[in-house]
Amino acid sequence: MAKQMAREKRSGQLDTEDHVTERVLEAAAWAENHRRAVIAGGVALVLVVAAAFYYQDYRGKLVERASVRLQEIQMSAQSADMETIRSELRIFIDQYGSTPYASQARVALGDLELRRDSLGLAIQALQPVADLGADNPLSFTAMKMIAAAYEQGGETDQAIQWYERVSSEAMFDYQRHLGMAEQARLHTAAGRYSEAESLYEQLVADAGEDPAGQQVYGVRLGEVRALAEFGAAPPAALPTVSLDSPAADETEESNPPAAEDAATTEAVPDGGQ
Repeated sequence: MAKQMAREKRSGQLDTEDHVTERVLEAAAWAENHRRAVIAGGVALVLVVAAAFYYQDYRGKLVERASVRLQEIQMSAQSADMETIRSELRIFIDQYGSTPYASQARVALGDLELRRDSLGLAIQALQPVADLGADNPLSFTAMKMIAAAYEQGGETDQAIQWYERVSSEAMFDYQRHLGMAEQARLHTAAGRYSEAESLYEQLVADAGEDPAGQQVYGVRLGEVRALAEFGAAPPAALPTVSLDSPAADETEESNPPAAEDAATTEAVPDGGQ
């Protein structure tokens, strides 16, 4: 009985080995009959891998060239006229639009267009940067500049919409407060005192234990309430409030500079990943 089981076991092993051998022979026969397809597939795989390496190398060199070129524009901005720098930035965006440095060039170009009072071109240059989202620090700057462009063009409601976007997409409290304060300022200038009062009340509440915020927004709130109570005409100009910002905590006169916080002609920002 044991001998019979041993013979059956050996027979099963032989059957398994024969099955594997048969499959190997079949695969070899298929490869022989489809030699061209096998060779073509191998070549295609090699080409795909080579293309991937080539693309990575190309991208790396493209980003490096973009960094160098943007620095060249920065240096030439010290002596070149505005129109020359404007043209160079446009060419840069066309050539290096897929690199991270394009956003910085767009902010610089938007600044120049605002200086030229070319508001439509400024918005066109800045819109792609504003749409990058809150994770990109330049997005906040671009949204503020677009709002300033609309205000500069007398389109108050459009400016308010962009400041609403600034506050709603803000990553930090100072950004949210700036957006709210600018909305309140524009509502006040437009004679919409109730909207301004509501925003200033929120800002005072958010100020909490901050005496500077309590004072500044409290004063604004009192001014708006007084205007509404006496039915006074909107003031011709209101100072822009910017509290809690790490860069500044001072006020500026209304109709703010178009290039606030943007890369200026004299200092086009260095590229960065």
